[in-house]
Amino acid sequence: MTDVIARVLQGCGVVLLVVTLLASTISDSYGSLGVASGAYLAANVALFAYIVLHSRRGGVSLITGFFFLFFIAIPAYLQIDAGVFPFNSSYAWQQLLTGFAIFSVAQLAYLVAEMQVDSSRPTRIRALGQEMRAPFFRKASVAILLANVAIIAFVGSRLFLTRTERGGEIASAEGGWLQLLFIGRSISLVGVLICLQLLIGDTESRRSSGFRLVALLSFATFLMLNYPPGLSRFQLLGSVIAIVAVLTSFFRRSRKVLFALIAPVFLLLFFPTIKALGNGGEIDIAGAVGRDVGNYLLGVDFDGFKQTVDSWIYVDRFDVLRWGENFLGAALFWVPRDLWPGKPVDSGGIVSGALGYRYTNVSNPLPAEAYLSFGYVGVLLVFILLGLIVTRVERRALVAGTAGIMTSSALLLALMMGFATIVLRGALNGVAPMFLSAFLLYAMLMALQSMTSERPRSRATTRAGRDTNSLFGDARSPQLKSERAELASWNRR
Repeated sequence: MTDVIARVLQGCGVVLLVVTLLASTISDSYGSLGVASGAYLAANVALFAYIVLHSRRGGVSLITGFFFLFFIAIPAYLQIDAGVFPFNSSYAWQQLLTGFAIFSVAQLAYLVAEMQVDSSRPTRIRALGQEMRAPFFRKASVAILLANVAIIAFVGSRLFLTRTERGGEIASAEGGWLQLLFIGRSISLVGVLICLQLLIGDTESRRSSGFRLVALLSFATFLMLNYPPGLSRFQLLGSVIAIVAVLTSFFRRSRKVLFALIAPVFLLLFFPTIKALGNGGEIDIAGAVGRDVGNYLLGVDFDGFKQTVDSWIYVDRFDVLRWGENFLGAALFWVPRDLWPGKPVDSGGIVSGALGYRYTNVSNPLPAEAYLSFGYVGVLLVFILLGLIVTRVERRALVAGTAGIMTSSALLLALMMGFATIVLRGALNGVAPMFLSAFLLYAMLMALQSMTSERPRSRATTRAGRDTNSLFGDARSPQLKSERAELASWNRR
């Protein structure tokens, strides 16, 4: 019954996004701005409630819905109502409508992809994702630990500089040690997640004193590389979210309800105070509790809608698109600028600089990045792809997790949940080393496991039926029988 209510909310959200799009593109009166902003806010309230209530939606969907509601829809509504925008910007109402058009197209494309995956019928066991063989990943965790130690040795005492002491933080900086530090932060998180998964899901790993030592050292090096006063707030909280995603399931409705109650309070009251850590200060609890939330939502921490409008103005004024170079630059973040002098810089800086802003180290949401590359076609393509990836990974993780089987989908889901806000907020080229290092390492590990894995002739299973040499299990094990039942259950929903 709850899933039925959730689907009704989803339908309401889709209709309201269509209203937003129509008000933004067809109507030519000032009143259409109020319709668009109100409809967009109501759409995201309905969609966030749908995600919280529906049993198929997991942690990445939850973070995505939270981002669009609390970082875009609510601030945009309040900023337009007050006539106040970050960095003292001002806009004509026609320009503001373009922001709603871009966001509504993005979210409608995402929802279409989500519904397409939901309507398909998974029939293959291997659709759950690649199995995770414990012996291989124990070795991988040792290799990651050694890489952590090497990076710590190279960076040295600069590990413990605050963001202010470093003179700001630009992830795409070409200063050698700084970019290496960002890469180290990402791969150390992967190491911690692997250790946690093995300790939770593999009996042999839990019983091994050597592996427990590796896990402890991995966590210690992770803390050194991710020195809290040196982190951006989004990276600090993203790491925490990824770790929590391994320890619990965000497919559980109770977990999502708890998140929906706690996360907005934390964002609006305590999130700004974390910035004080990077400035060498202390967290002011009294100031957080007494914060003027309405005024805070008009400020620079919520510049996503404004930056998207600015991106449209930039394309319209200069008649130029980036034709995917921002995405190419992000994918090739690891190439030094010395070897690639024309390496793309972040879109937020390009747009803000061209429009005359003095401060250019700003965000640029993923819909704006897609629009800057290929216009509305880019928005459609990027968010259809994003919706397909997120929904398929969540489906695999849900089915495998319910069946008691740990596959690569669980690790990938935790990484995606941790980095979702960073990716959605952007600017893409500026934050690529924060997250792409982790996904690149994940892909390399999956490829290496495929090349090195051999099917054992005989397998010993635990009393619970789990293979002691593999987190995936024997084909005759109770886990895979349960998995088949879950696949059948999914197809009946």
